[in-house]
Amino acid sequence: MEKKLIAQPLEFKFLDTIQLISFLQHFGVTEMVNWELFSRHLSDNFDIRHVLEAFPGRFNFQELSANTSIVWNAKMIADYYNQIHWKNLSSNKSVQFSDPDILKRYENKFDWDLLSGNPGFSHDIPTIQKYESRINWKKLGSQLKVFIVYINIADFVSDEEIKQTEIDFALLLHYKPKWCYKREIIGYDDQPVVLANSIFDNSEIDWRDEHIRKHFYDEIDVFNTTYKKCI
Repeated sequence: MEKKLIAQPLEFKFLDTIQLISFLQHFGVTEMVNWELFSRHLSDNFDIRHVLEAFPGRFNFQELSANTSIVWNAKMIADYYNQIHWKNLSSNKSVQFSDPDILKRYENKFDWDLLSGNPGFSHDIPTIQKYESRINWKKLGSQLKVFIVYINIADFVSDEEIKQTEIDFALLLHYKPKWCYKREIIGYDDQPVVLANSIFDNSEIDWRDEHIRKHFYDEIDVFNTTYKKCI
């Protein structure tokens, strides 16, 4: 009879870390685990490092590197440096980019195209200035969230959201010459494909707001039909 694969940690949700390890080690079910899916869905409800150490060589680090339930801090990255799938980690929003040591130590390992489009990537100006030459500005522009907080909507906006929009608005203005203002057109003349990679395609920026629009008066052309590739 075919063995049923134990696929996801959801099946272990009532166990703590020690119970999970004991169950897998002592009840003969290790070979029944789909380790790829387990790696994809492994939750931080468990002591991740303890679980990984208990089953060396079992987990799929390509999936683990993309797992947003794992807190990828400096120690976690250092401990598994040689096993990490860096492209997947570059897209993982749970990487603790607020720790500047991570980018400093692994600058050449990250994929900066993917990193620039990662919503978890730090948007503060000092960080952007330091890595300005590596950033994909089209992708970074797609991640900005800018709205102006008025008194009548302030009650519905968290302090964290207010802080983020202030950071992103400062970044939006500071790097005004860097953003892509034209849509890119690719394909054949009879079947053009327009890529929504202009800063104006970012629906998280409230372009209707006059306070924002006045800073981009010369760039905004709602009737623009000329497409060119942005640098």
